[in-house]
Amino acid sequence: MTHNLIGLAGFASGWMLLWAAAGAIPLVLHFLYRRRQTVVAWAAMRVLLQVLEKEAKRVHLEQLLLLVLRMLILVVLALALARPFWRSDDDLASTESRQPASTWIIAIDVSYSMSFRADAETRLHAAQRRATEIIETAPEGDAFALISLGRPTRPAIAEPTLDRLWAIAELNRLTINEAGCDLDSGLTMIAAISQRAEQDESLPPVIRIVILSDLGDDIWQSAVDGIGAKKLRELGSKFQLDIESFGGDSTSNVAITNIRPDGSSAIVGQPLAVDVTVKNFGATEVSELPVQFVVNNNTVASEAIGLSAQESKTLRFSYVPKAAAPCVLGATIPTDRLPADDRRWHIVDVRQGYDVLFVEQQPGDSRVTSLSLQPNKTAMHFVQPTSVSVFELASIDFAKWQVIILNDLVGPDSSNFARLERFVRAGGALVVLLGRRANSTVWNESESEQPLLGFELIEPSAIESWGIDPLDYRSPIVAPFAGFPDAGLLTTPIFRYWRIRSAAEGISQRTVDLATTQGEPLLTRHRLGNGSVTCMLSAPQTSVTDDGAWNAIATWPSFVPLMQRLLQTAMDTGSAGRTVLAGEPLLGRLRGAVPFAGQGSHTLTVVKPDKTTTQIVGESARDDGASPWDFGQTQQSGIYTVSDQGGSEQLYAVNVNLSESSLTSIRLEDLPKPSAPRALTRAWTLPRNATANSGFATALLMALGCLLVTESALAWALGKRAG
Repeated sequence: MTHNLIGLAGFASGWMLLWAAAGAIPLVLHFLYRRRQTVVAWAAMRVLLQVLEKEAKRVHLEQLLLLVLRMLILVVLALALARPFWRSDDDLASTESRQPASTWIIAIDVSYSMSFRADAETRLHAAQRRATEIIETAPEGDAFALISLGRPTRPAIAEPTLDRLWAIAELNRLTINEAGCDLDSGLTMIAAISQRAEQDESLPPVIRIVILSDLGDDIWQSAVDGIGAKKLRELGSKFQLDIESFGGDSTSNVAITNIRPDGSSAIVGQPLAVDVTVKNFGATEVSELPVQFVVNNNTVASEAIGLSAQESKTLRFSYVPKAAAPCVLGATIPTDRLPADDRRWHIVDVRQGYDVLFVEQQPGDSRVTSLSLQPNKTAMHFVQPTSVSVFELASIDFAKWQVIILNDLVGPDSSNFARLERFVRAGGALVVLLGRRANSTVWNESESEQPLLGFELIEPSAIESWGIDPLDYRSPIVAPFAGFPDAGLLTTPIFRYWRIRSAAEGISQRTVDLATTQGEPLLTRHRLGNGSVTCMLSAPQTSVTDDGAWNAIATWPSFVPLMQRLLQTAMDTGSAGRTVLAGEPLLGRLRGAVPFAGQGSHTLTVVKPDKTTTQIVGESARDDGASPWDFGQTQQSGIYTVSDQGGSEQLYAVNVNLSESSLTSIRLEDLPKPSAPRALTRAWTLPRNATANSGFATALLMALGCLLVTESALAWALGKRAG
């Protein structure tokens, strides 16, 4: 009989019994109170004490009863929260005669295409409603795990629970992840949780996997002909697998696909052109669609356009910055049934001007190049050039300059090599003009794993008349020359240049802007950290030297516009990495950051687009005085603000990846057909949870109410008597 009683009783939420330990609190307080009493001998009271001795025994019993009542209240409350249940032999027989209980692994796609609104609800809400139906109608004794299929995939409930209310609560907390969905990692997580549940003898043995998604082809194509297909077959052969689609046919969507200013930095008072691209992903025409251009949350311009099916159009807006501060450019269209891609942002830095440092091997070397940037009083008046000798380089504070131009130097020493590299990584622009004075041995001695120049110097070319290839004018430096063959770019006299050997490893976004007609680079750029390095492999000459003329660039009509475009492109580094896609990390470097806990690191506050805040800890300051940090929780699109306790602040724009905007779904029949799952390897019949209207729980709650009333009445009576 004892064995049957144990087998038929239990707790639905046994961990709540831990609260029964709170029942010791009144007892502890009672003993602490007794220790605070002080006994004072008083002869005059001895007679009175004898009289009160009998009364004191009665009061002591009453107080002991009150203490027991208070302890019982806490213990009974813990028992009620644990939801005890009791089953009769008939209930157990009924349970054993039905199908074995199941462990449900419910995975829900939360990528931003699931925010598409069909009828009165979004796809995500429809999936949540379906999952709630599964949980509420599942047989008693079933367990539930919940997975959020996003980027990254997250387990909302990793260990299957018997608590349906908790499962539904976690289900309703799921929100859209605008970074997309990593299906492969999601299927891996589903397999891992399913295998653990199968081996856990405390859980039902039948594993049922349900995946709820709109089956967007950008995500699910790998489940048709990639690694995802193999993982689905494996899941279907081991467990019961069901996939339900919430995608629809003939869905239409219009999105802002790009917002692109002419540069990521701007100058106060100088017009900044901004291109905004809009695309109709649907199969029907869209007319009179208003496109708004927004600056710092203020609409400054608007234009209505029409789009045929699958058509893209680019509009050009212009804005004149009025203050030197980070500027948030935005573009919006009226919210449609998929609002996530109806807006887009871009960050630009607005400056009063640029301080340019020319470093010369000999006095006067940079005079012509400097004049090319300011040929008259009105041209590029925002450039403030200063020239110094290479021998002064060690004493120069690079932090005061935005651009450093090395004009045909023999080569910097190792210490200045390291300083220049830190300057570029922190966001500076370095322009290197390499000519007859350059010493390949010195320039190739960089100790960095990622060479400063992005290549090694081999040797000067032979002296010839080299032709110029503009490489289809793809580079922003030479793009203004397209369509103007008489501008002089293609006829610029080049007689000699440095031949180079590329350093393939460690170079990010390396570009050749100009080349000879034989394919040898003449002008290159590459990114290094947050900055850029631009190299001209035939430095402009001012006179013919003993080894002959290297070029006649400085005398040619293309010289001034070429150098101005080169400088403007080189300066376009201030907002590098400040506009990213959802799911990509935010990276930055703060100067003068406040240390954290005296350990050299620092705390930063990140304000997300929904105005919630997060505290992060950055790294210790580097040699250049800047403290690097990173923040990876960018699943929301919008503007992020990162600030430290010293008042430094940086803005970042996070946009959605447009891969989901087409709303195209694959068909369920295109997915691998699951095979029959393997047979159960273990039996499981013991009931695991209680019904919501458990008789035990109800009785305990009623007893708890009686105890509360009794305790209150007794405490009132004792207090009144003592008064």
